[in-house]
Amino acid sequence: MKKKILILLFVLALLFVLVGCKKEPDNGKYIQSENDIRTKYEEHFDALPTSLNNLDYLDKKGNIVKESFPVDNYGNEYEYGYYIGDNLSHDYYATYYLAGEYNKFSGVCILPYDLRTTDFGSCFEIYGDSKLLFKSDKTKAGCKPQYFEIDINGVEYLTIFYPEGNGISELATICDGIFEK
Repeated sequence: MKKKILILLFVLALLFVLVGCKKEPDNGKYIQSENDIRTKYEEHFDALPTSLNNLDYLDKKGNIVKESFPVDNYGNEYEYGYYIGDNLSHDYYATYYLAGEYNKFSGVCILPYDLRTTDFGSCFEIYGDSKLLFKSDKTKAGCKPQYFEIDINGVEYLTIFYPEGNGISELATICDGIFEK
């Protein structure tokens, strides 16, 4: 009897696969085609947050530095870090085309652990369509990591700017920058 039930279950499963039907979990409807499945996947994928480190810049001045697992001056580890520049103090920026697709940009401004005793500091500014949206505090020895969350609803062009005269840009590393829809 058990053998007949197993065979019946196997045949039903095989028929289900051969017919190509997949049950959609949210409303119980059946998806018949590969295009329907691909569309559902793309809708889900498009809704996921986008990392700053995964965006391509439209324009830039300076080297964009992307780090894995940076550590702040308190010993907290992050997934990735980002800053623009080199070991000189100049104006550096990167502009990204967002096409108004995102609602929020968030992250943490840190002073890197290896530079935790510096007497110098730095900061960055974030502009949306040429309007100042955020300016980080200037980092220096003993400063706490600064979490930020910026409303970028409808912003077409976002620019991250490290102004000249504010020290080496690495001193204000952006960690775990995320764009959300």
